Amino acid sequence: IDLLPTFIELCGLDAPEVPLDGESIASLLRGDDSDWQDRFVITDSQRLEHPVKWRKSSVMTDRWRLVNGEELYDIRADPGQESDVAADHPDAVASHREAYEAWWASVSERFGEYCPAVVGTEHEPVSRLTCHDWHEGDPPWNQTMIKQGPAANGFWVVDIAEAGDYEIALRRWPEEADAPITSAIDGGDAIQATSARLTIGDVDVSQPIDHGAKAVTFSVSLPAGEAKLKTWFTNDAGEDRGAYYAYLTRVEG
Repeated sequence: IDLLPTFIELCGLDAPEVPLDGESIASLLRGDDSDWQDRFVITDSQRLEHPVKWRKSSVMTDRWRLVNGEELYDIRADPGQESDVAADHPDAVASHREAYEAWWASVSERFGEYCPAVVGTEHEPVSRLTCHDWHEGDPPWNQTMIKQGPAANGFWVVDIAEAGDYEIALRRWPEEADAPITSAIDGGDAIQATSARLTIGDVDVSQPIDHGAKAVTFSVSLPAGEAKLKTWFTNDAGEDRGAYYAYLTRVEG
């Protein structure tokens, strides 16, 4: 977090008009630590769709570690963090919690927004979406899970850069695997699917899956702007799952 402000100072650049968490360490590099103050460094591990306050967090100073908002460790005396001393140092707990509260307020302002994938620009002729970026549901997030073909689904949020005609190809396997939707590959399981469907904005289209098809491609007209894209592969028994891969291509008119 200190690299950007340090480079800005060393290179004589104008700082961006956004708050920066880090501080320039240029003075330390020059051997001057007279104005350097101890500070709080905060980290957490979320791996959730919607972040949870205090989840797997650590508030750190040169001496203390406040873990998950409750456990306090004296790193100088206890580098292995074996003895929780929160009850003995309430002031340290309070100051570290206060620092976390201020940090959380600064980073959580836009937690309710999605970060869309921008599609349809000249810089990326084909936009490749994977189920790892599904919202909601329980998305397969690694290749082993995708090989197993779980009956899971979710939706992508996309930002359509330009209005126009698009082709959206839905795949069970990535294009590089060159495998039919209902086939297995080495180490993977086949799925049963006879129809494909997608919705994006006001568009809702379906079509059958031809025998041996490696992809089902839809031609749709889309307005510019943000939209949710959701897909389905459905079998004759009504069981469905999302297309783990979607390829979006803007068609030049």
